[in-house]
Amino acid sequence: LLQQKDTFFDKMLNNNKSTLPVLKDPQGHIFIDRNPQYFGRVLDFLRDGGIVQNITQQDVHALMREAQFYNIVAMIDVLEKCMQSW
Repeated sequence: LLQQKDTFFDKMLNNNKSTLPVLKDPQGHIFIDRNPQYFGRVLDFLRDGGIVQNITQQDVHALMREAQFYNIVAMIDVLEKCMQSW
């Protein structure tokens, strides 16, 4: 999660520059108030640096909102290229 710099995760989890509050549920799990439908794809991008092929336009737009929220510039760039190819 911390490979990409200046992302939501970097700002929340990096102890040296933590600028975001870390919300936790009663069990101590970090809580991020986002729709979980696309979170796996966001994590996959952070791990692999790619977007699944044959993705729908609806998914690209939804992922773009997530990438913007999490400030994942590399993912935004990839999604913009997908949008330009239509």
